[in-house]
Amino acid sequence: MKKEIYILIGPAAIGKTTYTKNAGFPEGKLAVVSRDEVVARVSQRYNLSFDDLYHFPPHDAIPGTYVPGFEWCGQVIPSPNVVKHLHPFSYEYLDSVNAEINYGFYNEFQAAIRNPNIEFIVVDRVHMRKAERDAYFKYLRDRNDFVMCAVQFNFEDFDTIDVIEQVSQIRAKELGKTGKPRTVPRAVQENMIKHYEPLEETEGFNTIIKVDTLPSLREFIKQQHES
Repeated sequence: MKKEIYILIGPAAIGKTTYTKNAGFPEGKLAVVSRDEVVARVSQRYNLSFDDLYHFPPHDAIPGTYVPGFEWCGQVIPSPNVVKHLHPFSYEYLDSVNAEINYGFYNEFQAAIRNPNIEFIVVDRVHMRKAERDAYFKYLRDRNDFVMCAVQFNFEDFDTIDVIEQVSQIRAKELGKTGKPRTVPRAVQENMIKHYEPLEETEGFNTIIKVDTLPSLREFIKQQHES
């Protein structure tokens, strides 16, 4: 039986995790490879918050220097290609932590595809750029053993940024009660969407599933405001 791999495509707070929970995958046969979960484990090890990892230097920062008040983040460095579209500069120490997160994330993916008990794999990450989506194919030794599914979330409505920002704030408030706040700044979200590279048939997915979670997110916001 072929393993089915679902690559979720959409910005943070668009409802990817909720979609996975409600998709009806059989219990015991599903592996969810979530970058957020890897972030939580690694950042805890270094006594960092999720928000710390989205902290960037000022736009006028000079590589090789320290930003006053943020010396603990390390020297300013040019951003690596994976985040250059979000910000031209990064902090060296935070970049090294993010590199460890990426290493752990892809290790989890490899473990899932090799696990004989797993039939369905959901990869929960934004995947807004083609290179992010292409990365998984190189781990598949025999392409015929897998069905690759792209799950494309709608984020093209006029109010998308407002909706996901409000959802993010509501959830951050709840997470804040546990001492583990988790937000993605609006500017970062805007850059994710701005630099989205549209999904193309030539990328190699067997099927493309389109999902629109925005109506349910709007209803969620309305209920929160009424409560």
